Amino acid sequence: MGTPDTVELRLKIVALAKAERAARTPYVYGAQTLGKAVDCSGLIIAIWAHLDMVPLNFDDTAHGLYHSYPPVRLDQLEGGDLVFFARGRSSPRGPGYRVGHVAIYTGQDANHARYIIHAAGGGPGVVSAAIARLRRAHVKQQSLFCRRDLVGFASIDRLLK
Repeated sequence: MGTPDTVELRLKIVALAKAERAARTPYVYGAQTLGKAVDCSGLIIAIWAHLDMVPLNFDDTAHGLYHSYPPVRLDQLEGGDLVFFARGRSSPRGPGYRVGHVAIYTGQDANHARYIIHAAGGGPGVVSAAIARLRRAHVKQQSLFCRRDLVGFASIDRLLK
């Protein structure tokens, strides 16, 4: 757990993600506008921009975000952290591998199910989904992107400082 300021920022990130889900913001590839349209990384970047947290000189794709933030274990996730998905059998950090989807971790429910909010292509737009407990397991959501293999988690702590 971080300082009161970082905890508050994490709560704001999760609240904004939930607001986009409630508004049923549509998925549009390359879009980064809250309330209008977002893609998976665009949802994250738009939330960060709304909170004046966008870092300078970074790759705003799912793949770029995966390589920009330090990995953490599932049990270390905090609200606002990032969850990454891809297809393929090689290592996500290996050559030629491309992480293709990113989501915002929003926390656990009373049954200890862990949840993400993400912008899903193919119609659903911004939705919530439960994630499986084991790495390399599939997300329990019927969107094309969330059936991709779960490849890792990243902390946004560095961004919050």
